[in-house]
Amino acid sequence: MQTIIVADDQEMYRMGVVELLSGNEEFQIVAQSSDWKSLLAVLAVNKGALIITSATLVADLRRLIARATLVYCRVLLVTEDSDALPAYTSRGLAGTIQRSASPDTLIETLRRMQAGTAGRCRTWVSAGRGQRSSSHASRALPNS
Repeated sequence: MQTIIVADDQEMYRMGVVELLSGNEEFQIVAQSSDWKSLLAVLAVNKGALIITSATLVADLRRLIARATLVYCRVLLVTEDSDALPAYTSRGLAGTIQRSASPDTLIETLRRMQAGTAGRCRTWVSAGRGQRSSSHASRALPNS
């Protein structure tokens, strides 16, 4: 079972993601965060988790990725703007997804992140409803 940290400054979105994933046996929510400082705190004690976080919550993306890498976590960044997706993928994220993406797209993106293997994996850029998805190569982090 893959552990998940859900970090979003919009409570309704955060609670919706928690509700969606709570019904899925593949994933276990181990922490929630509504702000930057608490995200860094829960990240430090949840080795190997997938982190779902909003771009608006992250004060320093490079710092988050660096800390996540230290504890073998991978970051899925939720964005508001589809035009920003390619720019974010070049920053060392495991993936990006639009806030408007469907629940099925979120689950499939998490599965693809979870399936990353040592060496090379794919960074999945998931578009919103009715848009194409694309992928870019990325450095893989070890599974824990």
